[in-house]
Amino acid sequence: MAKISYPDRTGQGARFADPAGSALVGPDGYRRAISGQHDGPGTQLIDWATSGTLTLVSANGTPEAVALDTDVTYRGRATQRVTLKAGTTFQSNLAISPSITMAKMRTLQIPIRFSSNVGFTSGVNHVSLWLYDSTLGKQIRAKIDTNTLTPGEWHVVSVAAGAAADGWDFGGGWTASSDIDNETCPRARITIVAPAGADGVNIWIGPVTMNARARGIVSIVADGQYSSQHSYIRPMLDGLGMRASFAIQSSLVGTANRMTAAQLGAAYSAGHEVMVHSGDGSKGGDYANAGKWADQAAIQADIVACRDYIEAAGWLRGARFAVHDGPYP
Repeated sequence: MAKISYPDRTGQGARFADPAGSALVGPDGYRRAISGQHDGPGTQLIDWATSGTLTLVSANGTPEAVALDTDVTYRGRATQRVTLKAGTTFQSNLAISPSITMAKMRTLQIPIRFSSNVGFTSGVNHVSLWLYDSTLGKQIRAKIDTNTLTPGEWHVVSVAAGAAADGWDFGGGWTASSDIDNETCPRARITIVAPAGADGVNIWIGPVTMNARARGIVSIVADGQYSSQHSYIRPMLDGLGMRASFAIQSSLVGTANRMTAAQLGAAYSAGHEVMVHSGDGSKGGDYANAGKWADQAAIQADIVACRDYIEAAGWLRGARFAVHDGPYP
């Protein structure tokens, strides 16, 4: 199972590469949140501080705002800080000067960070970057779903060139991202449908690039701390000089056919990481099985219990990360 997100933390996290030359998209050609470790930086398209003038378009009232943020930066460069008003649609514009060109775009990289994603629903409350044609009548719109990303960290979301199936919307009659190839782009717009309860939520967007490249790296996650992972899997990985993430069910550590705390500690000392699967291993399935959990608070308490167990053991590398389709941290 893969980690649910791939934040920009130096030297860690999974990266995906396509077979055509390591563009920053997933192996299925779709977008992925990826680490910031790039072999090639790509072509810069938008720097919020130097590419033009940033203005608020929507007028929903306090606390809605947009600002150039020189305190929360991405790789030392200023970001666009968005502050949301709950239940409204946020929009900001960057008047780009001089206009940019995007011919031969294969992927688009958008760094993003947010203070909270509570209530953000896939396909509904996405962050959308609109890029206009020279008449301002047509747009390609790259969509970013944030509901499974970890708040408080930078993520670089890479969107593959293509049509709606590849993570795009369109306006003015365009139907594919390639429609902008022969155009100049004088405006970029950020659009966000804010969910209820999102008053004062901050979202930061870093400088935007296209066609960045990534190193090919495999991420290995082993679930459930089974004894066979200690007896067979870890020795094979160590012999190959590879490291893995052991996603544990904290209530089952040291029980029958499961790794002990000492064995997990030895794996951690050897360079592996320990991450969250769940706290109560007796329930089976995952948190999507609502019949096994009283309410959302019980699920949150279970995630926190496993995380606290890991941190108390001193296994801090990976402690705040979790498996996909298991717990969302």
